[in-house]
Amino acid sequence: MRVEKITRNLFEFDELSTDAQIKALDALRDINLDDDWWDSVYDDANTIGLTITEFDIDHGTIDGRLGFYPKDVANLILSKHGPETDTFKLANEYLTTLDTTLDDELADLDQNFKYDLLECYLVMLRQEYEYLTSDEAIKHLIEVNGFTYEFDEEGKRS
Repeated sequence: MRVEKITRNLFEFDELSTDAQIKALDALRDINLDDDWWDSVYDDANTIGLTITEFDIDHGTIDGRLGFYPKDVANLILSKHGPETDTFKLANEYLTTLDTTLDDELADLDQNFKYDLLECYLVMLRQEYEYLTSDEAIKHLIEVNGFTYEFDEEGKRS
């Protein structure tokens, strides 16, 4: 019986050709997506009294509920989010409109605020997902992780 020795050359990411790097990145596209990649966005929503109950980035849907009166949620946003954020602008607009809203229009205003706030959070979730699956985030993981990723010359992880 003859035993053959097989030798493979392994490379670190930055040693790969451009084509091999692209293949390696594509193979690792979901590496940053663990079971709860959305937790930081959910935590932020919870701090202002919004509970996200479900979302689907692919279909552009999101649902949730407010744990406080919309006015209280808007005030929490103003105290916790910066003025450059969409949530801050939305809360400010809601509170300004609230001052001139008639009682019979209040339910619609509150519902629209909740809907628009959920849409803001859907955008945040989409941005988080897009970042985590981006070349930049994957390269960062490869570079700073405590261990070395090795690839063959075609970009397949060994």
